[in-house]
Amino acid sequence: MPTSTSTVTITTRSSAEEAIAALRDLQGWGSWLARSPVYRGTSGAVPRVAVVGDTYADHTVVGAVRGEVTRLEAGRLIEFRQANRARTMSFVIRYEAAPTESGARVSRTGQITTRGLLAWGHPLVVVATRWENRRTMRALRDKLDAGTH
Repeated sequence: MPTSTSTVTITTRSSAEEAIAALRDLQGWGSWLARSPVYRGTSGAVPRVAVVGDTYADHTVVGAVRGEVTRLEAGRLIEFRQANRARTMSFVIRYEAAPTESGARVSRTGQITTRGLLAWGHPLVVVATRWENRRTMRALRDKLDAGTH
């Protein structure tokens, strides 16, 4: 059962509170995060401001991944857990925001675990996921710095 962890950090002119607010708006992700070969959108009946226990589905190249908001500290942290239906692939994704002199520093730490047959392809899953993490954080920075949220 291989597990890998990586962190991507951005800086933004927006505040830490604005960054976490944008991430809590699961319905709004589609307005700033374009679809890609890996990520094909998010669905689910979540309110505009997600809270712990809210669920959603991310649609990926390997199928739907069910997600849940598992931890939240307003203005500072939001954490999601995701897994595919067969539980051969799971993720813990934590966003942490901290104020800086000119805005905020936002980090996304992702932990990927693969099981079963997917464990053999773990290095490929990691490469694709890290690429997607960097793309997501660039899009988040662009959204925040554009002043729309």
